[in-house]
Amino acid sequence: KQFVQLWMHNRHLLLHGKKMAKSEGETITVDTLKERGYSLLAFRLLIFAHHYRTPIDFSWELLDEYQGHVASILNVLARIPHPTQPPLEKGRGLRSLPLPEGELEGAGDFTASLADDLNTPKAFAIFLKTIKEINSLLDSNHTEAAQERFAQLLAMDSVIGVVRALVEQTTPTEIPQDIIALSTKREQAKQEKNYGEADGLRTQIEAAGFSIQDTPQGPRIAKK
Repeated sequence: KQFVQLWMHNRHLLLHGKKMAKSEGETITVDTLKERGYSLLAFRLLIFAHHYRTPIDFSWELLDEYQGHVASILNVLARIPHPTQPPLEKGRGLRSLPLPEGELEGAGDFTASLADDLNTPKAFAIFLKTIKEINSLLDSNHTEAAQERFAQLLAMDSVIGVVRALVEQTTPTEIPQDIIALSTKREQAKQEKNYGEADGLRTQIEAAGFSIQDTPQGPRIAKK
């Protein structure tokens, strides 16, 4: 069977203005990101948010921005009831769900942006806009409408591959009991205003390969 009709090479990932390659000296690997406590999904968002024809000059400050977007998605997952619902059936994605029409600098909807020379920056802007709209709907107690928008977010995520990964990572059964115990101890320390101990416990949790986010519903633990 025919695999693809087109093959395109993206522009290079730069570091300090130079191509990131072993021959150039300094390189950053997946292990480097893990050692520094970053979610690998933040790096995925960073790549998606830049056009394939444009070189990316990597910096830790730039990655911090996308780590913040991961935190925003986690915040939505913490707020919306049953974040895995409604499910997307196998084979059901962008073509079968109505996606939001974007009015961001003349951008079309999510799929139209992708059809426009794989314009992932515009598609990503619509993705972020949808996250903000979900939060606004939840703020005004429009839960059903928020869940409808979340279904659209999942449809977009059939391309991006971040939201579902975070849902899977935050499944309670995947969090070890010793990590849950550290989180509980941290909450107690915070209630007693022992913030130094609370920060130390957060460090232990992160060193074990988990992130912890404070939400109105309590702490949310996720695999990095």
